[in-house]
Amino acid sequence: MIEDALVGVQVYIAANLTARLDAIETARSVTIPRALAADIAVGFVLSKQFPNISIVPADTAYEYSDPETPYVLPLSEHGVSVIVDHSEADETERMLTIARYVEAITQMTFDDWTYGALFNKVQLAGTEYGLITAHDDKTISHSADITLMVRILPSQS
Repeated sequence: MIEDALVGVQVYIAANLTARLDAIETARSVTIPRALAADIAVGFVLSKQFPNISIVPADTAYEYSDPETPYVLPLSEHGVSVIVDHSEADETERMLTIARYVEAITQMTFDDWTYGALFNKVQLAGTEYGLITAHDDKTISHSADITLMVRILPSQS
């Protein structure tokens, strides 16, 4: 079932991201570099084409009020990490591009929390901006990890 969550999130983001980025460009009079369709993928994107989006299982920690309650991952709930990675020389533009992608994906989630009826519910669980990687070619990429909780009812899978 995690595979269904990963593929569904990838399909929905690939189909709807451009429209969201277009709206942000229009509202702010900016130009946002686009991820190629091949660089929005389930699994880690190893391409040097930036920006790119990797969609992988997320680490999730459920909290319960009773310390005796066992750690349980509900079969219908899946953590999905949407990792947006970007590299460019201008540090400010690199950071703002990442922030704009996060805004677009977050807004998609708030506006359509079923992702086009693919899921019962998609909920934003968190965002981490502090991921920076130095590469062998002396370039730096900046990443944001958007964690989504995806609920798939058994009748949907």
